[in-house]
Amino acid sequence: MIMIWRIGKLSNCITQKEILSLFLISCLPVCLRAALFLFSGYSGGNTLSLRQDGSVAIRTGEMAPVSRSVEEYTPLNRLPVDLIQALLLQEDQDFFHHRGYSLREIKNSLIDYLLRGRKLRGASTITQQLARTLFLGRELSVKRKLLEIRTARKLEIELTKYKILELYLNHVYWGKNRYGIAAASRSYFQKNPEQLSKKEALFLVSLLPEPETCSNAVECVSRSVKNRMRRLEKIMDTGFRLDLSGAGDL
Repeated sequence: MIMIWRIGKLSNCITQKEILSLFLISCLPVCLRAALFLFSGYSGGNTLSLRQDGSVAIRTGEMAPVSRSVEEYTPLNRLPVDLIQALLLQEDQDFFHHRGYSLREIKNSLIDYLLRGRKLRGASTITQQLARTLFLGRELSVKRKLLEIRTARKLEIELTKYKILELYLNHVYWGKNRYGIAAASRSYFQKNPEQLSKKEALFLVSLLPEPETCSNAVECVSRSVKNRMRRLEKIMDTGFRLDLSGAGDL
């Protein structure tokens, strides 16, 4: 009787919306894999090709979408380790452990949205962000999100983690029509990427979530950018480092 009373009391505390939300979240892995199989547009026979101008092509049946080219391509082993560490700390701490997308991050985003009333986060890994940057644009739809995840899986299958990081840093958007780390470092600091100091690297990484926020580094007054910089600097100053052994010889 006591057990029945406790269950009844618990059920009264949980709304129908919360019960439905918990059910949907528990079914997420199966639903996501089924949706990827049924609705995404890329078949298993796709092939990626990396071109000399820094662009990437992905074959999808008879079509082969090609990403934008890169004015100057910088190999990953020429970039400061602090830049790579800060990027992984901020954008994707599980980068070397996932297969292109993170079910845990997607689940946490849904929990925050459905049960805690917070804004729905994209929960995109670095590989998903790269897929979006190269081929998909920023359209907001379920179909586009599934295609982003499927494309991320394709990138993970055909490329090393090293190459995915390298492509990301050479293609990511840094605001004011600046694409890639070479354009960003020259525009903001008038120097080559390999010459960036730790603080300069942290600034550029902190700018990524809001790339149009600051037109230059000296006059940037964005509180969110400065908060991200302080957080990254505090973590890195404690000596915390992510294992970069999967990224080749850095």
